[in-house]
Amino acid sequence: MSGRASTRLLRIPRGTGLARLLMAAATLTMAACTGAPVHEPTGHRLTNTVKWSTASESDNFGFDVYRAEQRDGPYERITPQPVLGAGTTDLPRDYRFVDDGIEADTAYFYYVESISLSGKRKRFTPIMEAPPKQPPDSRGTSE
Repeated sequence: MSGRASTRLLRIPRGTGLARLLMAAATLTMAACTGAPVHEPTGHRLTNTVKWSTASESDNFGFDVYRAEQRDGPYERITPQPVLGAGTTDLPRDYRFVDDGIEADTAYFYYVESISLSGKRKRFTPIMEAPPKQPPDSRGTSE
């Protein structure tokens, strides 16, 4: 069984990220897991995967991902530890974070925040929306 998946590609204008930290694009992919992990005996887990990329990075420690159930918030950091950045590089990099703490029938909103090596934080992406999901086994069932 495979869940529905949708991808939204967002183009970010230059100059909207951390100084000299250029973002090529941010993508939010919403896809349900196709099966439960072996250590989980019950049901399917729903996930949202937040993906983003950089064109280059300067003094970048990493990124935190924030989530809310309403576009206006409140937003909560959901990364237990920052997704590590590449420091300083002219090479493009791709990043991702899997949010496996979502509920069925709930829309979620996300944004990514960059963290410099000096600890300065700045929102790196616009707000991205993940529409509500249904567990794969609930599609097409009726009582």
